[in-house]
Amino acid sequence: QSRQFEGQLRVTNELPPPPPPPPSISTIYHETTSTPPSKQSKDLHSNDWMNQYSSRRTYEDSSMKGHDDRADPSRASGMSMVKSGMSMVKTNPPLMKPGKNYKVAIVHENYPANRITTKESIAIRDELLLRIGVERGVGPRFSNTFEENGAIVFECENQQTVDWLWANVFTITPWRGAKLMPMAWEKPPIEITLEAPKFMDRLSPEDICLRLMSQNPEISTEAWKFKNSQLTSKGLDLIFHIDDKSVETLKSLDFKPNLGFSRVNVYINRQ
Repeated sequence: QSRQFEGQLRVTNELPPPPPPPPSISTIYHETTSTPPSKQSKDLHSNDWMNQYSSRRTYEDSSMKGHDDRADPSRASGMSMVKSGMSMVKTNPPLMKPGKNYKVAIVHENYPANRITTKESIAIRDELLLRIGVERGVGPRFSNTFEENGAIVFECENQQTVDWLWANVFTITPWRGAKLMPMAWEKPPIEITLEAPKFMDRLSPEDICLRLMSQNPEISTEAWKFKNSQLTSKGLDLIFHIDDKSVETLKSLDFKPNLGFSRVNVYINRQ
């Protein structure tokens, strides 16, 4: 009986668990003032957006392409994604100089090893043409497009056009597995080899150019850029990068200008 009494006493002496604390004022205020989440407000231009999406999907379904350009972040931000190894590097479109058209080229990812063909350039133009007029607002404005040195080049009339083209390059798929990239375009220089007489090896390239202009007044070498030289069994070969006008002048001389005590040969290495 004493053990039973001790057990009852032990149970009776145990205190009940404390009650939960009362809710704070901030909690009561939140519960009484919070409203259920409302549905997202309707876009004022939803009808326009749907029309654009419908027209775009019509083409994509007909060509069996399921890529949705609206979801592409680079298209929205005007940035392109340039691949470097396995990583992607964002590049901003170049800024135009006021009053001057800007040339943007579309090339293969591994350019110049792989060059755009005429057939591929047609496919690229067709894809871009389908993008013009789809988005709201003023569309891109080009003054010309042409193929040059394995690239398809677009002359853009304003910065908006540069941004538009730069952003669209990575979202078009003109053929399966196409990997294209945009780049600011400057026509590659024309490389020539000038065969100077062997006794001129003691003269500098600048001195040789001065004599070339003196003996051929129609030639101007001011825009020429000397690259390198080497002695051969025939004489001294000098390699220059020259401008288009100089090529036409040399052509009028049958690529045999006067230099020293004879006429010398000029060859075009790369144009």
